[in-house]
Amino acid sequence: MKLFSNILFAKIYPESDKVPFRVRGTGYVRNDPATRQKMRVCNFVELFWCVGGGCTFHYPEGTYTLHPGEVCFYNSGCLHDYIPLDSGFEYHWLSIEGAQAEKFFQGFHTSRLPRHVGTCPDDLFTLLRTEMSIPDSRSVYRAFATAVRIFTEALSPSKEEPPQRLDYAAVALRMVDENFTSPETTVNFLAEQLQLNRCYLSRLFHGKTGVTLSEYILRKRLEYAKELLIHSDHTVFNIASLCGFSDSSYFMRFFYKQTGMTPSQFRRSFLQEHKKRKAEKKQ
Repeated sequence: MKLFSNILFAKIYPESDKVPFRVRGTGYVRNDPATRQKMRVCNFVELFWCVGGGCTFHYPEGTYTLHPGEVCFYNSGCLHDYIPLDSGFEYHWLSIEGAQAEKFFQGFHTSRLPRHVGTCPDDLFTLLRTEMSIPDSRSVYRAFATAVRIFTEALSPSKEEPPQRLDYAAVALRMVDENFTSPETTVNFLAEQLQLNRCYLSRLFHGKTGVTLSEYILRKRLEYAKELLIHSDHTVFNIASLCGFSDSSYFMRFFYKQTGMTPSQFRRSFLQEHKKRKAEKKQ
């Protein structure tokens, strides 16, 4: 479901293109998690001010998450690529276009990446939409003056303390360490529990640990399987189940791929080596 209240000024008052830069449009949008905006390159500067949920934004510099009370921008000529989190994405937006729009943004000397600025000025966005609904020349300048006020608030240092953010990668790491023996512990399950996009959580985890989340889960299960093969009498089938593998055939194929031996060969190899060492000690 997508709720929105958007105004594109150029459609209401085409003569607004006579000024070097102007407010192109503004609006309020609430996207559900299933909504993904179509990727496109746009020739205008756009401001996003998050008021609920969150969204991952992709830039050449990397992938970043926008949270409530934070703003981010896309420069003119940038690829717009963003995905709502599982909690949805509620935000106000404002775009500036024209021959000098990019210079207008650069004049603020700020980063386009997400930053905490505090509570969104809903009243200014409402005023802007009202001003833009009047198709006359004065509205062009009134709307732009209000847009400058919004940009100024968005680019000024926040007077509010930024909220503490969860270290999602650390939380996922702990969840895997505590629950890797459960077949339900998958990347999808962890993402659902943390209310994050699956790919975004995987990128966070890889950035923190150097391995993917799925690799880490399998690595934990493999090491535990080795311990059980060495220190227990469980059958290979039971060990697969105890380690969180719902398919014993997959477990055996994965084990062989990682060690070069079947689980049974690994167990026999360890026992033979253990007996050999005991015999050497007696001598």
